Amino acid sequence: MTTIILLLLSLTLFAPFSSSTFSKGSSLVSERPTYVLTSPDNVFSAGFYSVGENAFCFATWFSNSSTVVWVANRDQPVNGKRSKLSLLKNGNLILTDAGKFTVWATNTFSLSSVLFFDNNNVLSLLFNGPEVSSIYWPEPWLVSWVAGRSTYNNSRIAVLNSLGNFSSSDDFTFLSNDYGAVLHRRLTLDYDGNIRLYSWEKESQTWVVSWQANQKPCRINGVCGANSLCKYVVGSGRKCSCLPGYKMKNSSDWSYGCEPKFDLPHHNKHESVFPLLSNVEFYGYDVGYFVNYSLDDCTNSCLQLQNCNAVQYAFGTGECFRKSLLLNGYNSPDCGKNTYLRLPKSFKSNQNLVKEFSLDCSREGTIQLDRTYVKNREKGIVKFLLWFACGVGGLELTCIFVVCCLLIKTRKSSDANNQGYGLVATRFRKFTYAELKKATNVANTSWIDDIMDPKMEGIYDKGKMEILVEMALQCLEEDKDERPTMKQVVEKLSSP
Repeated sequence: MTTIILLLLSLTLFAPFSSSTFSKGSSLVSERPTYVLTSPDNVFSAGFYSVGENAFCFATWFSNSSTVVWVANRDQPVNGKRSKLSLLKNGNLILTDAGKFTVWATNTFSLSSVLFFDNNNVLSLLFNGPEVSSIYWPEPWLVSWVAGRSTYNNSRIAVLNSLGNFSSSDDFTFLSNDYGAVLHRRLTLDYDGNIRLYSWEKESQTWVVSWQANQKPCRINGVCGANSLCKYVVGSGRKCSCLPGYKMKNSSDWSYGCEPKFDLPHHNKHESVFPLLSNVEFYGYDVGYFVNYSLDDCTNSCLQLQNCNAVQYAFGTGECFRKSLLLNGYNSPDCGKNTYLRLPKSFKSNQNLVKEFSLDCSREGTIQLDRTYVKNREKGIVKFLLWFACGVGGLELTCIFVVCCLLIKTRKSSDANNQGYGLVATRFRKFTYAELKKATNVANTSWIDDIMDPKMEGIYDKGKMEILVEMALQCLEEDKDERPTMKQVVEKLSSP
């Protein structure tokens, strides 16, 4: 029976539970990730979502595919124990970690967001890399009206409906490839920095891309990091490579880019060379723009600056761009520009100019979260007092139980003594119902003398006494149906 009870309790604690309401003062705890909130139509679910070992985020996902569409604390997962999401009385929703500090709340703003409205209320994409950050969508060299955006608005609203129509308050709008069909859709900023609209296909039970912001993967800002090149290969996708004289900074993450294997001799201008990188362009981070320049003029102007690492030159127009940070580089036959990389003269020109590196994904992917929990001294004292009170209470209950046992035992002993004292004083003995019934079943009648008053000195009718005792015993029967009626009692006692 105990095993069955424990099994029922475990099923109650760990069985999935969902609710469409979340009233003020309620909480969700990370110890029970199967407790989730669901939308009235059961399309969306929300709750604690596991993102690692003992690491959870509060997220919203599609119920049918478990595809996450929104995460509250993406960059700061909470502990799997003693973390909770609470709806306060003032209507604010907060997420607290085991250390009782607020990780996320509905009135907070995430600085890591990359899809946002800028100061001109234009919907933009921000590249937030480990070393640099910059806006790359819409194209930063375009003014807002050329990019099809309007800054004449005082709102920041963007809406995507189930038909596939997206529109924002800066006049940016688009239609999905399958526009018109009522489908489940999600607009996602993917890991490669591109925004894509996905539509759910019921037949294949998969998400398919129905729109994307950037059609050229290599034009996404910072995809290969600094001092590197991005090249799109049909059939295999985007590939990154380091510039000549550079090596990967982090073999497991291209966003860190490449670092030089040399030191530029800035003190001696004649110790630098400019090897050619054909059809290579680096957009952004210019430290000078000139027209009607020859190639020599362009490279000599770069030697005048210590922070100039390359020049970009276009024959015919004589356009010269001096580059400080070599970011957003890509190799394409239709770019129409050449880049001349500044390297020390000791660099061997016969070696492979562009060196490809492969990512090393063999290392352990688990990241240990930096969590520090300060023990609360006041709570420790309260816990000690609570355990002390429980101990005192248990001792009191034990004492009460022992005293009750002693009282019951003393009472039984006292009843036996009182019966003995009464027999001595009155010469009457108290008989129980069981003793009397047992005595009447005995064949002899000597028991009559034992129950009669000694003062009678044997002067009584034993037959009538037997009838009287028998009727008395019948009247004391536990089953009322076996007890005689008053008529039967009168007839029995009055019979000769």
